Amino acid sequence: MRFQSTGNKIFIGDSGRSKMTLMRKYDYVMLYLFLLGLVASLAAIYVAMTVYGYSSIKTLPLLAAPLFIIGTLNYIVHKRWLPILCIIAIAVGIYFLWEKSYVLFFLYLFVCTEGVAVMTEVIQRIVFFKILNIIEFVNLKAKLSISDRIVTFMFNIPCDLDTRNLNVDLSVKRDGIPWSDMFHTIFMGLMFSTFLWMYMVFNPSFISGESGMSIYTFTIILYVSLLVLPWNILKSLNVRVQTGYRDFSVFSGLYETIKRMFLPILAVFVFLALSLSSGALSIMYVVMSIIMIAVIVVFTSVLYYTGSEADVIADIKKKWADFHPTSMYAGYREKALTSYDDDVPGTPRRELRLCLSRK
Repeated sequence: MRFQSTGNKIFIGDSGRSKMTLMRKYDYVMLYLFLLGLVASLAAIYVAMTVYGYSSIKTLPLLAAPLFIIGTLNYIVHKRWLPILCIIAIAVGIYFLWEKSYVLFFLYLFVCTEGVAVMTEVIQRIVFFKILNIIEFVNLKAKLSISDRIVTFMFNIPCDLDTRNLNVDLSVKRDGIPWSDMFHTIFMGLMFSTFLWMYMVFNPSFISGESGMSIYTFTIILYVSLLVLPWNILKSLNVRVQTGYRDFSVFSGLYETIKRMFLPILAVFVFLALSLSSGALSIMYVVMSIIMIAVIVVFTSVLYYTGSEADVIADIKKKWADFHPTSMYAGYREKALTSYDDDVPGTPRRELRLCLSRK
């Protein structure tokens, strides 16, 4: 650590802490493969739409390819041969004995969600210490950078909060799936899907029932899940700023920001949907997307909590002492200010408030 001067304030700098990472070689490989797959998918969509005249409804499912690749590779690398054989056998059975189009839904549910779980862990490893490093010193700076402003807005950090006493609970023990955490994640996913619902209600393709809508919706919801799931680590570790009174939960700050942003939009959506009477089909797709969000979040959360969370927390625990060597002063409670007694014979007794007075 080092002291830095900013205007008329002095605060402790991170001395390289912002570069601290939880990323492993395997995580970098998965990240680069995902990004390459995403660029290739976007290029393929562009060519299909501009050269061959396909609509976005037909081409957008290509965006699921990077998650499918990541999910498949993760199954293979961890030698989970039994799930692989079961997935292949069931997919073949669906193709020949049921509806062929349902094969994509099945693969989305059991392979692409695995990819979402893997990328959720990768995102957590990238951003965890970076976010906490910004939060810890953000209210000690005279001038905030763009990243500081984004973080304070996202996590609803009060400007008068002393954020230096940042703490986590590293002794996380799971007796089962944390369903309450999962419900919070589903709610955040629903809030982010508000824009998708507005698009569904007002898009003629949804109103007319153009084929491919279901898989189109499923693809978008995969990425909505990837957007909201990584923040669960903040709740799992109870990341908080300790004060002399009620602690400030970082996850709760994010949760409140999302509610504050999207609830008014949701109200506008409901009003417009009822006013325009856009049709039963579009409303049906909205309901279907709600069910899809719940299903995908549950599946991905189960995969994450049973496979990845323990490794992420173990790596955080290893590096936490280097990132945050000691707790900062958290303030005195009013009750503690009434008297001071160090139990040393002959020590004069006086109120602690007088000891702290500047007069």
